[in-house]
Amino acid sequence: MWVKKSPCVKYTWELINNIRNDYKKINLTVKDLSLKYNITKRYIRSIVENKKWFDENYDPKLTKEQFIARLKGKRKNLGENHINSKLKKKI
Repeated sequence: MWVKKSPCVKYTWELINNIRNDYKKINLTVKDLSLKYNITKRYIRSIVENKKWFDENYDPKLTKEQFIARLKGKRKNLGENHINSKLKKKI
């Protein structure tokens, strides 16, 4: 990791670590992080996947529990109550 910050760099390691912690521990989505930090979704994705701001000590893979929690959050709008659902009961 760089110790000295270049004047051309917009972000700091502290911010990058906060983004990664929010993604893994708080289960915020890339879209939520993008809105929170005012950074594009593409750049957030590359940070949490460790493609930008590479840190050899950071493991971008989610644990099984984190993955399941993230899936449950994405599936909350599915089912018969969803606007585009074909499961609606016919009365």
